[in-house]
Amino acid sequence: MALVDAQGMRYSVEFRYLRKTKMAEAGDLQEENDVVSDPGISPPQQRRMVYRHVFGDDRMIPPLYSLTASADEFEPYSKEIEFNKNSVCGINECLTTDAKRLCIFDLSLKLTRADHYDIGGTYYHDLKQIKPELWFYYTTSVCPQSNFLLNLFFSFRKGGFASIGISESNTITKQKHSGEAKLQNLTLSENLFWKAFKSNEKQESHHLKTYCFTKQDLKVLVKQTFCIPIRIKISNNMSVVDADVLLRIKRSHNLSSLFKRQEDTDFILESMSGTKYQVHKILLAAVSSALRGKLKESNGVSLFLDIDDCAMEQFLEYIYTGTVTNIVQDNWCQLIELANQFNLNKLFEEVEIAIIQQISIDNAIAIALMSEKYKLDKIQKRILDFIRSEPKVLDSEGWNNLNDVQLTKKWLKELYREDVPD
Repeated sequence: MALVDAQGMRYSVEFRYLRKTKMAEAGDLQEENDVVSDPGISPPQQRRMVYRHVFGDDRMIPPLYSLTASADEFEPYSKEIEFNKNSVCGINECLTTDAKRLCIFDLSLKLTRADHYDIGGTYYHDLKQIKPELWFYYTTSVCPQSNFLLNLFFSFRKGGFASIGISESNTITKQKHSGEAKLQNLTLSENLFWKAFKSNEKQESHHLKTYCFTKQDLKVLVKQTFCIPIRIKISNNMSVVDADVLLRIKRSHNLSSLFKRQEDTDFILESMSGTKYQVHKILLAAVSSALRGKLKESNGVSLFLDIDDCAMEQFLEYIYTGTVTNIVQDNWCQLIELANQFNLNKLFEEVEIAIIQQISIDNAIAIALMSEKYKLDKIQKRILDFIRSEPKVLDSEGWNNLNDVQLTKKWLKELYREDVPD
């Protein structure tokens, strides 16, 4: 069900928990699908959460709101972990880009009671406020032979694409806090297993990973804060491909050894410098529709291409391997021009993905200029979204050195389009 705060923000909560509160006693809460308005709860960025407002003194019920709380309201938990900006839990407001650990309290007890529990949420910046992005929760299951399962899930509040790295190990280790020899929490391995997710709908849930613990593990977990290492990458405008899957596909189509051995070549490509490259005509025709036409028109055994040696080497690397191994800012423009010149649609998509993954505050304006030059609509939209979420771009050297007045007007109009009332 949903709880609505003073400013209309909705929070997803568990009916079975709210059913025990004074709101239910007063008759405000009747059915599981009710939407309850409570003006006493304000947005997370404006004040601390009053824990007992909803849950009273029942510490067995986990906090279900992604609001911040004062440390003394959560003793003894506040003594067991630093609630810094990298921790995802119900009493901390963590940005998605900063998230490094999921924090779970009283896990030893919860593993013995099969149920649903919330961990907390992550957020993102826009120009005006912090907005919720992901919500993490888990279920617990008791299995035969004293095995206990922690099933980890997350929901994407607004939908989109995400790549999440989560600890791949069940092995629990102790981690001491710096400068506090007596303070420690338990954590899993920092070796991450990466998985890609796509949410077509808002609030769509995904299974992230399942961990298995023994009865001995439960003894170690008693009265400890348990941390699961995590990293999150969000992409709003493109499909996220699992890196391991992509690598297997590329390896299965890799013909680089054929090019290196120069066996059975039947054609020559010549660059601007006059350098000649022995190649296989059938591969050129298969990969590039633009070259296919030129090869049909030519009766010779060679073809001159108006590109330099560096571009030629990258072009042939793509022809024989189906990818370019080093896509960095220095060669973005060259690769885009190659893709356009030879109708290499897959290369174009690969460069787009690489550019989007490398967007930063320092290079955002340079990428925006490049996307304008080459009419890269997908990258233009991603850049605008990035600038909305990272206003510091407007203080960067690239922005300060921007001299194109018309282009600046266009971007500002697009940046603030969503903020103009209808």
